[in-house]
Amino acid sequence: MTEELNLPLSWNWIQQEADSISRFKLSNNRIWITSASLHTEENESFLEILSNFKEENLLIRGLNESQKNLMCRKGFEALYSGLEAEIDLNNYINRKKSLIELIKRGLKKGSVIEYSVNKITEEKINDLLKHSRHSDEPKLKYLFQTEINENIRIFVLEDRTKNLLGGITISRNSKTKYHAELLIKRKGAPVGVMEALIDGVCLKLIDEGVAKFSLGEVPLIVNKPLKLKGKFIHLLGKILSANYNYKGLFNFKNKFNPNWKPLYICAYPKIYYSDLVKISIASNLFRLFLFRFRKLIS
Repeated sequence: MTEELNLPLSWNWIQQEADSISRFKLSNNRIWITSASLHTEENESFLEILSNFKEENLLIRGLNESQKNLMCRKGFEALYSGLEAEIDLNNYINRKKSLIELIKRGLKKGSVIEYSVNKITEEKINDLLKHSRHSDEPKLKYLFQTEINENIRIFVLEDRTKNLLGGITISRNSKTKYHAELLIKRKGAPVGVMEALIDGVCLKLIDEGVAKFSLGEVPLIVNKPLKLKGKFIHLLGKILSANYNYKGLFNFKNKFNPNWKPLYICAYPKIYYSDLVKISIASNLFRLFLFRFRKLIS
């Protein structure tokens, strides 16, 4: 039996035959594939997809264990980068009592609604972004899909006055798996809003027969011995995210009792230290560090 094709995180599986690939040039001979929307057949392997890229010196992040192993056999170098929180929707009914209580508290403040891209107004989205908890900070780029288009689904928690208390966008990773992209919470929103929102997404996906929902990556969490470059990226992440509560992010996602799976960066023919530095600059991680450092000392 052929294993179902899953794409790297923030790569979309789409039904229409109109592929879209986002590239970032790290150097003259190094291309970072930041995301892609691909129409692929279920029996097509990830390596067959990679063969369609003309550039040899590729770098890709958000790869699972199986994808990493395939790429290593083709001469790529792999580097552990963090853990993915993947919810098994077939077992979601067995969620913790403490989570159910938080969901109930959130639903007292509003309802979870899915909006099509052409139904939700730009004004509503911009209002939520403007009043989000991290609205004043530099925005991360290239690490997940930030653009809202026809390949993205939008869920919000809307209160009785039609204000958005929170929002989440999701993309389709395979025929039976979706992945969370943007998670946005309004500043001052009540406890339980984001839990209720994620719960609403899970229940909708279960109704559609989807098997898995990924809450995305928690970087820096180490659950295995690291080689030298792994220790470097771990240290770099800690420095760049000095005021970034990655343990809090882990604890939030862990409420949903996900399966925690290792994620990797892969590059051909090897990963250079300069790649890791350039990614941190290109993605605005470095700017975010400077912003939070200045705020800390001011």
